[in-house]
This record gives sequence, structure tokens and C-alpha cells, in this order.
Amino acid sequence: MAPLNFRSTPILGTFTQPLDLSGDSTGDLGPFARDTVQRHMVGRRYMTDLGIVLRYSGAGDTLKTDHLCQTITGQHMGYAAIAVAGSIGDTRVACTFGSGDGAASSGAVAEDEMQGGSIILWPTPTSICMNRTILHNTVLASTGTIYYDLDFPINVDLTTASSKAEAMASMYQSVGMDSGRDGPRSLIGLPMVAAIDGEWCWLQTWGICWVTPSNQSGKEIGNVDHSYQVVGRHDGSLQTHETYTAADTPTVTEYTNGVEQQHVGFTVSSAQGTGQGAPFIMLQIAP
Repeated sequence: MAPLNFRSTPILGTFTQPLDLSGDSTGDLGPFARDTVQRHMVGRRYMTDLGIVLRYSGAGDTLKTDHLCQTITGQHMGYAAIAVAGSIGDTRVACTFGSGDGAASSGAVAEDEMQGGSIILWPTPTSICMNRTILHNTVLASTGTIYYDLDFPINVDLTTASSKAEAMASMYQSVGMDSGRDGPRSLIGLPMVAAIDGEWCWLQTWGICWVTPSNQSGKEIGNVDHSYQVVGRHDGSLQTHETYTAADTPTVTEYTNGVEQQHVGFTVSSAQGTGQGAPFIMLQIAP
């Protein structure tokens, strides 16, 4: 199969039914396919007729279909100098990639590894920034000059003397579950299949679904008045939003892993009486 020409295709192009979501090796499983071959651009958006939104993602470890997953890579490029001066209208910029940059903090980056990600450009350290989407990046075996092709041209000149940039890969480039990594990551979607490291799959990021609710007393969702707001926990399960009064002192446990208070949706249907029921969730991460 010839490689897909991702560079000529919109990064976040929206598809509605029908679309071959699975590629040519998995039959008619649609978004429930998993594949070792990348069939779509990272982050590609797909919306069903009833408003379910999916995003194409790469698995960085074994995923669970009943827990939200998180992005598992940090920012690829820190505060970096502009390596080649840029002029208004340019759609390619050059930056200095440092020894601590890249997914492995080694100064190395694969071609198009940051495709679909974002870059922030400061013409001067105190100026208003420019935010662009990365369509393509060049390869680096080690530190050096990296080139980014952007979705839109820059509208302010860049200089090597004072201009700076920071960049990240797509948050869908490598996703996984909580595994005690170097701190918490944001929850970004519900895997459609239990893909494993190195496979490609779809994540649901918006619409009705079910995610494992917390079984901790007082944190059940949808079973009492005013408990319909849903936040994600460190492991990708759900609970109600914590509330504190001025006299409260939240414990370390309540803030463990830092993502306990990330809003991810609300309960739309619980049990007939006052019970929790499933409950069914309106997921609200990326529309």
C-alpha cells in the first residue's frame, strides 16, 4: 500500500458518515478497528450523524475501553531560538532543537512526529505571540535545526536575535493509561478498542458513552441532587467534582496525580430512582 500523503490533507479534516474508518486490513469494524498501520492523520476528526465525535490516535501502551486515556508525551520543544530569520508570509520556520527536546528528551525527532501539533512563536520575548498548527517537521538524529511547515503564514517577521518558539506534538500522537509516569497528564478521550503500544485506533472525545465511575463513598455520579458534573480521576475513571468550604483543607490524596478536577462531561441518565445507574455520560472533551 502506498503511503498516505498527509501533508496535502487538512490536519483536522472533518468526516461524516460514510467513511472507511478501519483501512483495508480490518474488514467493516469501522471505529472499532485497531491497526499497526497508520491509516489516517493523527488527530483526524470524525463525527457520526448523531453527534459522536472521534479522533484518530496512536496507542503508547495498552488501552482500556472503560477508562479515559491520557496523552503520555510532554512538550516536544522547550523555549527555543529561531535558527533562520522569517518574513511575513512564510509558512516554514526553523528553530534550534535542544538536547532535552523530543519525546525521549534526547534531541532526536522523527519526520512528521509533531504533525498535527502546535507551535507558539514570539517575534520578541515581550510581543504578542503567533499560534500555528504543524503540518510537517523535518527529522533530527540529534540536536540541531528543525524546520516546521505551518498551516498558515506568519504575520510578523522573526529574527534570530530575539525571536523564540515552543512546540508540542499532537496530543493524540501517543496516548495511554495512568502508569506512574513523570506526573499527571490530561485526559483526552475514551478508546474504542483495547489497542496496544504501537497500534492506531479511534478515541471518542464527545457524545454519549459510559466510563467506569468511582466506587468511593460520596463521589458517585448522578445519584443525588447537584452531582451531575463529571470530572476525571488520575486512572481515567469518573467522579463528582470536589467541593470545599473556606474551612476545608483538601488532603494530598484528594489531589493525587493532579487530574481529579478535570471537567470531562455530565450525567445525562442515571437510575429511575435515586441510584447511580450506569450512568450514561455526555462526554465533553473535544467537540
